[in-house]
Amino acid sequence: VVALDGATLLVLDPETLETRSTLSLDGDGISSFRFQPDIEKSEVWFARGKKVGKFSVPQGEWTTLATFDKPIQNLTRDSDGRVFVSAGAEILQLRFD
Repeated sequence: VVALDGATLLVLDPETLETRSTLSLDGDGISSFRFQPDIEKSEVWFARGKKVGKFSVPQGEWTTLATFDKPIQNLTRDSDGRVFVSAGAEILQLRFD
């Protein structure tokens, strides 16, 4: 279970609702986030201010993958794993080789 508590992301055990890991957002806020149905094996993808990154649920680590000139309004990850962001009037597809 993924939840937001103010500026903190919480990953909770689905049975006991105990906190497994947390991510402090340090006031950046979240404009959008997406995750796969099997949260145990996946990452949570974030748009935080001008940054896009992923939070690895098993490791409990945040990784910044891209930084933009403008704040990001939305982030979408499709069923094929492609990541799209909108920043200002632009819609961009992110590629990670």
